[in-house]
Amino acid sequence: MNKRLIISICLILLCICHSGCRNKNGFQERKKISPSTETISTAKAKTEKGHGGQETVTENPLIHIHNPEEFSKYILDSKIPCLIDFYSDHCPPCRMLAPIIEKLAKDYKGKAVVCKVCLDNTANREIAAQYSFRFIPTVIFLQDGKEVTRITGLRAEKEYREILDGMVIDKSSAGK
Repeated sequence: MNKRLIISICLILLCICHSGCRNKNGFQERKKISPSTETISTAKAKTEKGHGGQETVTENPLIHIHNPEEFSKYILDSKIPCLIDFYSDHCPPCRMLAPIIEKLAKDYKGKAVVCKVCLDNTANREIAAQYSFRFIPTVIFLQDGKEVTRITGLRAEKEYREILDGMVIDKSSAGK
């Protein structure tokens, strides 16, 4: 009796988890990156001096990082707060988070750097190893190249905004 109950519960949970990866026709979906989302390699982001001589990304609010050199240039050397989304194209929660990250990039343009690091790219795994996380999506918030906090898993947009707002306010009050 107990074995049947445990097996039944496991099968139900397996079906529920597995159904999130498939569409109604039973095929796995892959989200296409919107045309407005450019990459550093195809459209170099322009930088200009903002308030207080801070360098800001002006052309493309969402940056896709392809290697450790780009990560260092656009994130570690940034003078403004950074949000980094570590994701995979094959991860359903990561695909659900993508529109939130795109919206945050537009809303915080000039106030924070918002970037995505795809772990399907083997060059980016070196970056991920520096931050020691096990699950994706993982969103890490950096200020002056140092980790402030992180969020693992899919969360409401409000949670990401609260952290970014706190970092942007702290940065602006520290500059006065």
